[in-house]
Amino acid sequence: GLTTALWCAFFGARHVIVSELDEGRARMALRYGATGLVDARGDVGEQFRALAGGPPDLIMECVGVPGMIARCVELAPYGGEIVVVGFCMKPDTFVPALAMAKELTMKFVVAHDKSDFQFVVDMIAAGRVDVAHMVTDVVSFAEFPAAFEALRT
Repeated sequence: GLTTALWCAFFGARHVIVSELDEGRARMALRYGATGLVDARGDVGEQFRALAGGPPDLIMECVGVPGMIARCVELAPYGGEIVVVGFCMKPDTFVPALAMAKELTMKFVVAHDKSDFQFVVDMIAAGRVDVAHMVTDVVSFAEFPAAFEALRT
């Protein structure tokens, strides 16, 4: 989700509004290019409209929990686009008729090809993307097994 905000800002999105529950990730989103934050516990649509002046043209769903796609369909305006980035491992449902009535475009993504990785490397090498703030911790080789286990669980 954070790198999605980064690339949206990098490619010129006028408003990059992030909906987040965790205060730490919300602050981090501003470092990654978010222009505004909304509290996921509140009325996300109303908060977005207050910040951006209207509904979102594009919604990037980066959560991956059941119910989020349906929520995106509800929030999207007529002719909007939803890109599902969040990796949901459980059954999920939404009402296709609502998406159809709004003539929404939906796209599901999961991976990148070699050219995407090369583009990112080139942008970092050219100094066009600051990645220093992406390093959240450093562990020694001896600490690696415990750190990896902590990430796994």
